[in-house]
Amino acid sequence: MSRKALIAAVLGLCAVLGSCVPLRDVVMAVGARVAPHVLEFDVIAPTTPARLALTPGREARGALLVSLVAGPSAGGGATPAASLTVTVSDGDGRRIIEARRDTAAGNLARSGARLGQSGGAELELQFDLPRFVVPADGQVQVAVELPATRADGATLRTLRVVLNDGPESHAGGFTAGVFMLLAGWVAAVAGLAMLLPRGTPPGDLDAPAPEARAAARNAHLAGLLLYVLPLLHLAFLLRAWRRAATVSAFAEEHAREALNFQLSVLVYLLIAFTLSLALIGVLMVPVVLVFQLVMLREATVQARHGHRFRYPLTFRFVT
Repeated sequence: MSRKALIAAVLGLCAVLGSCVPLRDVVMAVGARVAPHVLEFDVIAPTTPARLALTPGREARGALLVSLVAGPSAGGGATPAASLTVTVSDGDGRRIIEARRDTAAGNLARSGARLGQSGGAELELQFDLPRFVVPADGQVQVAVELPATRADGATLRTLRVVLNDGPESHAGGFTAGVFMLLAGWVAAVAGLAMLLPRGTPPGDLDAPAPEARAAARNAHLAGLLLYVLPLLHLAFLLRAWRRAATVSAFAEEHAREALNFQLSVLVYLLIAFTLSLALIGVLMVPVVLVFQLVMLREATVQARHGHRFRYPLTFRFVT
């Protein structure tokens, strides 16, 4: 028994089982997704605090949404300016965060603001607020302060604060879970294939009988199960390889090549999925799948005509 094969099989199975943890968290997070809380403040008296209940102990994210319109005193399409202060307190009035945001033109580059023209200079802004941990009782108060007067005569059109206490994106957990799942399957199947007892296949490599050609062809075609039973298709390939070994050396060699190729395809898909965070992997996935189909067709043709075949760009996990 190969020690390396045993280690690969055990670690692979552990990775497959371990992938259930991050993937379960992703599923639970999607199911627990809640709509953000939108607080609409009175533009005449925005200092009136708004009370709401959030999920206790969870980290909340927020944003300040402001729409300003320049007054008649703003000449030449000047940008309306105002300084706003957002305060989040607990139910007893104790301050949790305080954020001051300035809508002056000099700060637009840092605010991600959009400036449009609508009967004058109109400014729509979205400011991210500092994150905070919701108190144990879940009760918070939100207040917005504005200066009493503005020299530019700007008019406040809308004033909103959006708070989100739902779970954040679990893209990292999803990536880790899929990575563990694919890598685990590759390691587990490769290790198991090397652990299985292997005898000397009968027959001649250079003079395959019709049943040997059929067994070789069927082993390659089993790779198409990737599109029907992803990951489980490796179990069918492993079984096809073991059965081919009882038919002839020709069929065993083709089935072994098919198994190694499908394991390699999973490795390339694993790399593509990891790189998809940088967008290049999104283009790599169809390339890998088209490459797989083209190679499967060529291997099937060669097996049907009784020729030996080796897949290119293939890792020989099983020899």
